[in-house]
Amino acid sequence: AILAQAGPACMRALGAEGSTGAMPFRPCPPGASPRAADLLAFHQCVASAPYRRWMRRRPIDDYFAEEERLVMASEWSVYQGSGESWLPALEALRDVNCVLAYWPCVPEAEAHLAELCGELRRRASGLVKLPAGCALLPWQLRAPLLNATLRRSLAAVPDVPIGYPPPPSALPQDACRGPLLAPPVLGRSLRGGAAMWRDVTGLPSRQLAVWDVLRLLAARGVPPAGFVVNLGAAGGECAAGAHFDPANCLALGGSAGLLVEASRSEAPVLRRRYGSRENVTLHLGHVSPANLSEVLGRPRPLDLLKVDVDNGDADFLEVALQSGWAPKLIHAEILAMVPPPVAVRQPYSGETRASESVFSKRNRRAGVHPVPSLGALLQAAGPGYTLLQVEFNNALLVRRDLLRRLPLSVGMAAAASDYEKWRSGYFCHPLRRGFLWSQENVYRWHTHYDFRVWGDPRLSEPEVRSAVAAYLAACEAFSRARGSDTGLPAGERGRRSGAWKK
Repeated sequence: AILAQAGPACMRALGAEGSTGAMPFRPCPPGASPRAADLLAFHQCVASAPYRRWMRRRPIDDYFAEEERLVMASEWSVYQGSGESWLPALEALRDVNCVLAYWPCVPEAEAHLAELCGELRRRASGLVKLPAGCALLPWQLRAPLLNATLRRSLAAVPDVPIGYPPPPSALPQDACRGPLLAPPVLGRSLRGGAAMWRDVTGLPSRQLAVWDVLRLLAARGVPPAGFVVNLGAAGGECAAGAHFDPANCLALGGSAGLLVEASRSEAPVLRRRYGSRENVTLHLGHVSPANLSEVLGRPRPLDLLKVDVDNGDADFLEVALQSGWAPKLIHAEILAMVPPPVAVRQPYSGETRASESVFSKRNRRAGVHPVPSLGALLQAAGPGYTLLQVEFNNALLVRRDLLRRLPLSVGMAAAASDYEKWRSGYFCHPLRRGFLWSQENVYRWHTHYDFRVWGDPRLSEPEVRSAVAAYLAACEAFSRARGSDTGLPAGERGRRSGAWKK
C-alpha cells in the first residue's frame, strides 16, 4: 500500500529490468541543510503543507521501527539468519514513507523514490515471509501483537552480541564500515560469572556493566563504598530496556543510597520499595541546582552518581562535583544524536516539567534539549573524569585516577577517542533507528531533521559544529513563529503529547 502511494516513479523502478548499484544515503526528512536559512525555509514549507500528509505517517514509521527491533530480537527463532536481508528493506520502506510525508517540500522526491523502490526490488528475492497470518493484519492492529512478541523475543535472546551493522543506505557513506571499537575482553571469572547485561534497547550489550567496573576495582584494591546517589530514580526499579537504571540496580542489590525523585506519581512506588530500608534515603520532591548541595548533604565515598533529571542535567552534575562529591563512576543520559566534541547544553529552568513531553507548550519555552550532548557532559564533569563508554543514549564516566587500577584491556578501550566511543556505542548501534523510543526517532518527527548527517565521516569538526549550530538556530527561530506554541507547525499542537515521556 505504501509503494502504491509512491506514484509512477516507484512503479517504474519496480518494473524495470536489471538492477543498479547500492543505493546511496539520502537524509529524510530531507531538510538537513548546513544552513539555518534553508532549515527555516523547509520548516515554513512543512508548516504550510497539508497537515495530514505528513503527520499521519508518523505512526507508520513507528510501526517500521518496531519491525526492525523484532527482526533483531527474533533472528534466531523466526528469521533464520535473514536479518541482513530484512533490515535494508525495512529501512527503504521507512524512507519511502518519509519521502511521501514531506513530498510537497522536496523537489527531488521523485528521484529519491525511484532509488528506494529499486532497492526494494533488489531485496525482494531475499526476504522471507512472516509467520502465517501475521502479515495479513493491518499495521494498526498488528502493533499490539508486535509489542507482545517483542517482549517475549527480547527475553529469549541469547547472551550473544548481535553483529548486524546498519544497512549502508541507512547511514552516510562508510560511517560504520570500518572496525568498531572492541569492548574490553573479560572472561566470566572477571565478570563475576554474570550474563551479559541488556542496554536500553533490550539487546545484549558487549560493554561493561556498572557492577562489572566496581567488581574489577574491588579486585584491585579499591573497595566498594556501598553508596549510590540517584538523581531521577523514577519508581526505583531495576528493569531491562528503556527503564534500565544502574543506580537502582545497585540499591536493590543492597547498596545504601540517596534516591531523588520529583514525580508525585512515583512517590508511593518508591516508598513501597524502599520505605523499610534503613540504609536508603528518599528525597521525594522538587530539586534544583540551587538546593542540590543541601539535598546531597556532606560528601562521602560514592560508587555511582546517576543523573537523569531531564532539566539542565549538566547543571546538576556540576553542582554535585563542586560540592565535594567524587564518585567513582558517573552515569548520565545524553543527547546522543550530537557527536563529540560538539557541546549542546540547556540550562535548568523552573518552568520545565519532566512529566510532560519535551515538546509541550510549557517545556518548549525552556528549550527542547534538556539533557546535554556527550561533549557538554564531559565539559561539565571536568578533567577529573574520562569517558569509559557510550551505552546508546547514556554515557558512563570513570574517575581518571582509577583507570590505572582497571585491567589493561579496559584502559585501552578508555584510551580511544570520545568520537570512536560515540560511534561504537551509539551511531553504529544496530537498533539506532529501530528502537522506537530513542530520542532520535522522536526528535526527527518533531523537528523535521535527519540527524544522521552529523555522523558523516567526510565532515570536518568545524563543519559538524556549523551544522549543529544551524539546526539549533532554526529550532529557536521557528519556535517563535506566529501560530505555533511548540516551535512546530500549528497543526501538530496537542498531538503526540506523550512523546519521550519517562
